[in-house]
Amino acid sequence: MVAPRIPKLSGKHVRVKGMQRVQNALLQTARAVSPSQGLLFVVSQVGAEVLDFGRAATHVDTGTLSASHRIDTKGGAKSARATIFIDPTAINPVSGQRPAQYGVVEHARGGSHAFYEQTVNVFRSRRGQRFIMDQIRKQLPR
Repeated sequence: MVAPRIPKLSGKHVRVKGMQRVQNALLQTARAVSPSQGLLFVVSQVGAEVLDFGRAATHVDTGTLSASHRIDTKGGAKSARATIFIDPTAINPVSGQRPAQYGVVEHARGGSHAFYEQTVNVFRSRRGQRFIMDQIRKQLPR
C-alpha cells in the first residue's frame, strides 16, 4: 500500500477562501444543537404543540381539565426537556374538585378518554416525527 503524497507547505503561504463563512456556519450549528439555546427552543416549540394537542384531545365538561394542562420547559448544558402535566393547584369552579385528581381517572378510562396516550401516539407517528424534524431544521443554518 502506497501512502498518499502530502505536499510540503513550510515557507509557503496558503490562502483559504470562505473560511470565515465556514467558521460562522459551524458556530451557528453548534448553537442550534446546544441544549441551552437552539435545542431548548425546539423542545419548547414541540412541547407547545404537544400541549395544544393534549388539550384538544381532552373531553370537555366544564373545560377546567383541558385548561389545566401545563408545560414546564428546562434546558441546561447537557439536555433540554419539556414536561406536560395537569396543574395540581387548579380547581374546577363548578365541582370544587381538582382536575389533577379526576384527570387521572378520566385518562385511565382509556380509548378516546386517554388524552395523553392519544397525544403520544400522534407524536410518535410519521406526522409527528416530520413536525419535530421540521422544527430542528428551522434552527440549522442555511
